[in-house]
Amino acid sequence: MGYTTGKKEKIIELLSEHAGETYTLEEICDQILDGESGRSTVYRIVSELVADGSLRRISDGMRTK
Repeated sequence: MGYTTGKKEKIIELLSEHAGETYTLEEICDQILDGESGRSTVYRIVSELVADGSLRRISDGMRTK
């Protein structure tokens, strides 16, 4: 089991609060980063969440399970 970073916590919180809604990676970055750098980190975290089954990738965005 790994640890949860601040960005990962923010992503999980955002998607949990809006369960069932669809987000693109850009929309997630816009909500999470507030102008700070770290898009590659968000992309990596989202990929991990898809790989572990927490998120489902769909053709027009990401949707929480």
